[in-house]
Amino acid sequence: MPQNDFTANKLLLLFLIREKDAISRSDLSDFVIFHQYMDYFTMDQCLAELEKTELIVSSEADMKLFYRITGRGLETLELFELRIPYSQRREMSEFAGLGGIDRSSTLGTEAEVEENADGSGTLICRVRDYDSEAFTLTIRADSPEEAAKLRQAWLERGLRLFRQLMSGLREEDRTDLL
Repeated sequence: MPQNDFTANKLLLLFLIREKDAISRSDLSDFVIFHQYMDYFTMDQCLAELEKTELIVSSEADMKLFYRITGRGLETLELFELRIPYSQRREMSEFAGLGGIDRSSTLGTEAEVEENADGSGTLICRVRDYDSEAFTLTIRADSPEEAAKLRQAWLERGLRLFRQLMSGLREEDRTDLL
């Protein structure tokens, strides 16, 4: 969705607020900024316009600002909901089912292959949380080709492996790790 499409951004926010029923401003901004739907200032401007036109209302609870969609907002969304791409609607619906930003939903994998002077390869695998590095794994492979195959495997299964590793490390009974 183009970042300068103000109407599309307002529809996106309406959809997300409806899906969550009540959503905090911080969860809302974390989600739209992380998924690069819009920047903070665009979000702020859209929320102000939605509130001014009474499509949403805000309230404060536990020192947090929350948004809810109004009846008028629901009617508006019903008319234009299909203008939001299906992939984005699905992503927002999944987010709504999590009960907030799930730490695992902000994680992503990346990997790079370096060729060594001796003809071997080194694979550097990372798990990132937003813009910070959460985990790094360096693997030496017999060749750059093997490192490239391992890279593909990491990109496909790295998050699952990382979660399994963290789950194992956090277990109370660690005797099976020894």
